[in-house]
Amino acid sequence: MKNRRYGLIRHRFLRGLGLIFAIFIVLKNIGIDTNSKVNIYGWYGIFPPEIMKQFEEETGITVVYDSFDNNNILEAKLSSGTSGYDLVFPSFIPYASREVLMKVFSKIDYSLIPNITSIEGTLTQKFKEAGGNTKYLVPFFWGTMGIVYNADTIEKEFPGLENVSYKELFSVNFVKKISRFGVALPEEYIDIFPQVKAFLKINGYPVTNDKDVMSVLSSIRRYITKFNSSTTMFDLVAEELCLAICSSDIAFKTINTGRSVGKNIKYSVTPGMTPAWIDCAAIPATAPHKKNAHKFINFILRPEIALQITNYSGILINIPQNYVKIDEEMQNIPNIVPNVDDLEGFILGDPINDEKDLERERQATGIWAKIKVGSF
Repeated sequence: MKNRRYGLIRHRFLRGLGLIFAIFIVLKNIGIDTNSKVNIYGWYGIFPPEIMKQFEEETGITVVYDSFDNNNILEAKLSSGTSGYDLVFPSFIPYASREVLMKVFSKIDYSLIPNITSIEGTLTQKFKEAGGNTKYLVPFFWGTMGIVYNADTIEKEFPGLENVSYKELFSVNFVKKISRFGVALPEEYIDIFPQVKAFLKINGYPVTNDKDVMSVLSSIRRYITKFNSSTTMFDLVAEELCLAICSSDIAFKTINTGRSVGKNIKYSVTPGMTPAWIDCAAIPATAPHKKNAHKFINFILRPEIALQITNYSGILINIPQNYVKIDEEMQNIPNIVPNVDDLEGFILGDPINDEKDLERERQATGIWAKIKVGSF
């Protein structure tokens, strides 16, 4: 009798367990998240803590945020297919464009992102024209690459020079003279090749491929102190460097930090030779909470939320109506917040859209490696 009763209880337990499992599968198949959290992998120091807290309070979804400082780390996790992340923020060129070809992202369900209309404008159009695949990528963060420099040092060495442009940076005589104060180029080719090719074109030289940049960069290579982007702010403020190429958000932080210790640091951009970089929001194909990822994208695309993120991090967000509302501290520093009318003049690198582009990217990486080690 006891065995029969035990068997009945066991049967009911297993049937109930099977029913729970079946419900779980159905919920997953229809897109309802069975776990109220969203796992985000993004750049360090982007989102203010109060933004995360507000999202959690409004939605009941817990934010689990991990940070990276290098696109290669992100790509390695995406390639593994088991990252566990629901939302990531790769740089458009070459990374996100290449990762779309790798089929590591899910298509964006724009019906779940009503705030997507806030990004309509010149930058989004340039993103599309450059091959940005909006089926998988939302062009979100952006800024420029320019020249940050110690204005007092430059004035001392070159009296009357009001602005350092690529004309100066790509001049052997200029770089040679200031090399004793420290000059840095970026770590990755994508942050310097577009400017060199634009420089050559503007000055009437033919540009057929990435090998054409070799002549410009090889001539100044011996005077370059380091290839580094992550320590630019500290190096400029400590006067380990007097000039570097960096992004506008890093320049903003460097200028502000420099002011606090009496350093006169400036940021310059060169018309027709200034790249705009774009970081995208993307949902990995293996994301366990895709609905929640869409909710977070929609949340940070609210203009008032995006404005808080910009004022906190110094990084621009692709919401045109916000540009005139950015804190005056950023607005008052020349070239940090570009005029919307100037966006047409910004250049982008070459995206990865097919196998031919992948081969070109491999060649560019090889050329850059040779330049960095001085093997021409």
